[in-house]
Amino acid sequence: MHDAQERAIPAILPADKDVLIGASTAAGKTEAAFLPILSRIIELPADEQLVLQISPLKALINDQYDRLQSICDRFELPVYPWHGDITSSRKQQFQKTPRGILLITPESLEAMFVNRGSQIPRIFANLQYVVVDELHSFIGEERGRQLQSLLHRLELAIGRFVPRVGLSATLGDMNLAAEFLRADRQVCIIDSPSAGGSLLLSLKAYYEPTAEKPKENLSEQNHPDDDDEVGAIDDIARHIYKTTKDSKNLIFPNSRQNVEYYADVLRSLCEGEGRPNAYWPHHGNLSKELRQEVEANLKDPSRPANAVCTSTLEMGVDIGSVKSIAQVGRPSKVSSLRQRLGRSGRRKGESSILRAYSMCKQIKPESSLVEQLHTDLIQMIACIQLLLRGWYEPPSSTQPHLSTLVHQVLSSISQHSSRTVKALWNDLIATGPHKGLDKGEFGALIRELGKHDLIMQDSDGSLILGITGEKFTNSYEFYTVFPLSEEYRIECNGRAIGTITKELLVNPGQKIVFAGRRWTVIEVHQKEGIISVERARGGQVVRFGGSLVSVHDKVRAEMRAVLESNEQYQYADSTALEVLANARNAYRKAGLAEAFLYQTGKDLLVFTWTGDVITQTLGYLLSEMGLQVSIGGFFIEVLSITADEFLKVLEEIESIVNPESLLDKFDPPETNRWDWALPKDLLKKDFMARSCDMESALELTKKLISSIAQRSEQSEDF
Repeated sequence: MHDAQERAIPAILPADKDVLIGASTAAGKTEAAFLPILSRIIELPADEQLVLQISPLKALINDQYDRLQSICDRFELPVYPWHGDITSSRKQQFQKTPRGILLITPESLEAMFVNRGSQIPRIFANLQYVVVDELHSFIGEERGRQLQSLLHRLELAIGRFVPRVGLSATLGDMNLAAEFLRADRQVCIIDSPSAGGSLLLSLKAYYEPTAEKPKENLSEQNHPDDDDEVGAIDDIARHIYKTTKDSKNLIFPNSRQNVEYYADVLRSLCEGEGRPNAYWPHHGNLSKELRQEVEANLKDPSRPANAVCTSTLEMGVDIGSVKSIAQVGRPSKVSSLRQRLGRSGRRKGESSILRAYSMCKQIKPESSLVEQLHTDLIQMIACIQLLLRGWYEPPSSTQPHLSTLVHQVLSSISQHSSRTVKALWNDLIATGPHKGLDKGEFGALIRELGKHDLIMQDSDGSLILGITGEKFTNSYEFYTVFPLSEEYRIECNGRAIGTITKELLVNPGQKIVFAGRRWTVIEVHQKEGIISVERARGGQVVRFGGSLVSVHDKVRAEMRAVLESNEQYQYADSTALEVLANARNAYRKAGLAEAFLYQTGKDLLVFTWTGDVITQTLGYLLSEMGLQVSIGGFFIEVLSITADEFLKVLEEIESIVNPESLLDKFDPPETNRWDWALPKDLLKKDFMARSCDMESALELTKKLISSIAQRSEQSEDF
């Protein structure tokens, strides 16, 4: 047995405590949990043999079903996958006789609470364990707070403690992950980091072509992000093809449209050599059948197969061992890069292989200082350096998520048909996971929900759903806590290929690239929400939505350290080292090693070198002081201002007794699904907790004041 499996047995078997198992990919976390769990429950009477496993993805449920069924068959213990693709008869079979292992997503569990609330105590009366798979994927997210709330409500419904077993990648702070699993009692932590096998690493940089030297576009279609980058992307595609065409690999190009672009180009290269295709896209907008086909190809030992993918293959779907990982473009998280790398080198004696690729702009006389710093390459190097040192982002589980609280209020009322304010307060806040509100604020929230007709007061004083609340909870879309967009289903000859958002304008005759293939749109059925397509030559990559991931302070600090260092990284090729040298030269020439400011014409660049949250918070403060600002991640551009004028603004901010008062008139955006239903003061409180770091922003303000003053003294002395 692996280390985590041995250590899990005495922790899980007594069923008297919560257990968190942290281990790398392919360390056998599923077996670490279920071998002791099954050993315990098969000794119980048949009607008491019930385990609940919660997974973040349907694909993971399907994968775990195959793995667990092979073990459970010999004990005649049923395994039930439960999600939208499972037949109602299969679900009814479990509800009638709730026994075995139930594999479910948070959304499907939510649906059980809403639609079968009165049956929850009966269905889960004999629940012995709750297993949370890929725990790290929930931490800090709306779904994570929803999951915490559902698990707490489940224990309230059956009236007893149920041990939880969390399965997670090893995180920067396992104590924070343990607190997420259960905050009000001690959790046994089994942290089993990787033994640290050998790593083969390379970083290749490519210059984007200049207008004077156009390059061949292999895909015969426009790149999704920037036509000027096509040449560099095609160069990267050729190298990926050369190094992966005869083996199994995962290729991560950072976005769904880039996944489609690379899958199309790589397939074209196969066709050009008369080879069978060995490259398929894999992302959340593709149909289940297409994703399963890719996973089956990766498991098939008889042929080369490569998945061009998003984070859908970053988590624990069992696809076997792959030879290498290709990371195209800068990763926003070191932890994500680490998860991906864990897919490679899983067999004994094999090395993990990471090939990183970066596109770099050709610097011209008119290029800005930010362009000269080549931040994509610098961030790539910074993430690799942190990866090599064993650092990765710690989880964040302390955010309030008041939008999710609104959702859980409606869900709880739906579960019980009616609920008193006191019971909601006790279930969700006093003993539940939604901390951070006092009774007065919760009362204001309840009154606001009444104003929106989401809830109303019954004759006995209890709360019931209003007409609008019933309309929401009666829709399947209610089960998710994150924002949803209306989608078209793309079909070819009646076969579903995938989905795209209805916000995109797609017209008959338009040629598109989707699922790694080229199509002509035949008809758009607005009412049915279906786009009919047929195979074609040429086309443009479909654009997808998506939110940016916040970059951690440590990554930004490491970027600055890379620019200030003279180290020549052995894994970088000659072009990458050349670009790095140019970036370091620009950094020193601009005086950024000693200063945070750079005057460019009438405007001022303020380099914060902090994570996105701190930079944004300072940007909000400066904006409320009347300055015109543009936030660029690790810098803020302030328009029409000198360094001396900027210093006076900073000193004014520092002199304010309560700097948070500057944001009294700040109108926070409604970014979460139920933000519109929050009182304005609570919406602002929630936004400030999630998206601002006032204390760190004020520390940065002091640092900027000191730096500017020091530079001013040096100039006078000179």
